[in-house]
Amino acid sequence: MQSEGRINVRFVWDEYKNTENIRRRGLDFADARHVFQRPVLTALDDREDYSEERWIGIGMLDSTRIVVVLFTELYSAAAQINIFTRVQNVNFWRSSV
Repeated sequence: MQSEGRINVRFVWDEYKNTENIRRRGLDFADARHVFQRPVLTALDDREDYSEERWIGIGMLDSTRIVVVLFTELYSAAAQINIFTRVQNVNFWRSSV
């Protein structure tokens, strides 16, 4: 038996961090929802003890931009988002290997 359904997800973020992300990277956290409308490669971010479960996702923001999204799942609200472009995070991935 197969079942399909919709899950209502609400994204929340710190507006100060969003303003800084727009200034530094030109990316608005509000756009991150588009990443989750396509296939996303995700992995648990266990590089440090964050006192919460954090996830790293790599996906397409649109037809031309691959981005890295850092998020937590908040069951009472939604996902808290950080979003980066692939080019700006090459050093992040190299330092993690």
